[in-house]
Amino acid sequence: ETGCLGPCGSGPNVLAAPLPPEGGAQGGKTTEARRVVSATLGAIDQPSGVCFTGMKSPEDTSLLTPWGFSDAQQGPLGALKLMVRNSQLDQVPWPILLYVGFNVLRVVGSLLFHVDLLNVIKDVAGAFREVPQPPSSTSV
Repeated sequence: ETGCLGPCGSGPNVLAAPLPPEGGAQGGKTTEARRVVSATLGAIDQPSGVCFTGMKSPEDTSLLTPWGFSDAQQGPLGALKLMVRNSQLDQVPWPILLYVGFNVLRVVGSLLFHVDLLNVIKDVAGAFREVPQPPSSTSV
């Protein structure tokens, strides 16, 4: 396991070395050899390799098959998870990802359908806020 390479909540991080003959691996980021200074461990020389972040489940070890680890079952969402890892989107905090994703959908909706998604959401929320008043009975 290696130290914090991205958002510190993304760990545990694994540095697999040496680089595989293909030059990289699916789901990881290729890193160069470097000297890392840590307050707790002192100076450490890290070899070049491939860094994998967020190695939390047994399925994640299947990313390490080029280094001799066994290939685990990925499950039905394995291809989607690998795509997210390759794009490095798993390193982006969720609030930022939701904000950017919403704005991308808003721009696409505006360009294709000439509808502002934010105004549609405001109108729907406003319709739920309006509470119909019961008819008043006034006697004359």
